[in-house]
Amino acid sequence: MKGAKILILSSMVFTIILVTGLLIRYYLEKTTSRLLTDIKKAEDFIKNDNWIEAQNAIVRLNKDWDNLKSKWAIFINHHEIDDITVYFKTSEEFIMCRDKAEALASLASLSHYISHIPIMEKLSLENIL
Repeated sequence: MKGAKILILSSMVFTIILVTGLLIRYYLEKTTSRLLTDIKKAEDFIKNDNWIEAQNAIVRLNKDWDNLKSKWAIFINHHEIDDITVYFKTSEEFIMCRDKAEALASLASLSHYISHIPIMEKLSLENIL
């Protein structure tokens, strides 16, 4: 009887951990996808020398990021959040200065850091070891 209670409790804890992990992964993938889509739009504006729209896009991205980073901080390393924040700020400055090459390079780095997050948080043997 005692063994059955322990088995049931262990199974429930395992299920809760598994479901929570899946929900976190889904949330990170969804928000990452949205950010990457908006970054791609900003890149397209820059490539077409539409600097006003690029500035508007990066300002919106920064606002979205300000809302997301406190939520992401619960799940991911703060160093990665700091790196993303730095690239958001540098991208914004390069866009404001209308430096096409630097703005595109900074946005590419930003895309890399953001797309890297769900991969690092994925439940896999590589990430466990």
